[in-house]
Amino acid sequence: MDLAADFSFQPLPADQTAVTNPFPEIASPLGPLAGLGGKWAGRGFNVIWRPDSASGQDRFLELNVTSDQLEFSPISGPIPNRGFLQPDINMFGLTYLQQISDLNLKAGLHIEPGLWAAVPKTSNPSLPPTVVRLASIPHGTTVLLQGTSSTAASGPSIPDIGIKPFSINKPSQTVDFPEQTLNQQSRFRTTGAGLAHPGVAADVQAEVGDGGGGAGDGDGVGAGRLGLKFSPYGQGAALSRGP
Repeated sequence: MDLAADFSFQPLPADQTAVTNPFPEIASPLGPLAGLGGKWAGRGFNVIWRPDSASGQDRFLELNVTSDQLEFSPISGPIPNRGFLQPDINMFGLTYLQQISDLNLKAGLHIEPGLWAAVPKTSNPSLPPTVVRLASIPHGTTVLLQGTSSTAASGPSIPDIGIKPFSINKPSQTVDFPEQTLNQQSRFRTTGAGLAHPGVAADVQAEVGDGGGGAGDGDGVGAGRLGLKFSPYGQGAALSRGP
């Protein structure tokens, strides 16, 4: 999302006591968010059980090879946050726009505008510097998340997560549906023609059949049962910075 060239926050009146670096150990006012600026793109895989009100069955197993794009734009100037119990503070942030499309069908799946912000330490409540994510998703959903940050030498460790439904409050009582067996044809699952292209069957078989590999490694559907590694939202992708 491009901001107007002359857009810049200028708190009036200016807060003479507000910090200019919410994370003192990091030179940028964006703190740990400074490395996000720019365009990111990659490929991923999405799996989701979704309602199906038209086919005579209440569920449909949707599988998508995805094209993922994220663009972060720094917001010029300090973002004022006025208060009484908590004295005025300045935050610093970025806008972002996430776009996810079905790579083979060239059809949009998800769009999400939002903000990331670096927040200095506060006295009421008493908290260290934090980061905030605000997201808006076109299903009538908005999200506000705030927490501390940390760095790691490698990517996150995401355990194997199954997609089998289970009885309410009884996660050990899972339910098998025939759509999960990928070598059996089903009109209640995304068809192979919408996913398959040369060279992907082996990669996906490793993920679907054996339960191994990262969520962004495969991009098609082979035989076996679903055993992909995903975030809790059923989607995984590997992104790299673009030009």
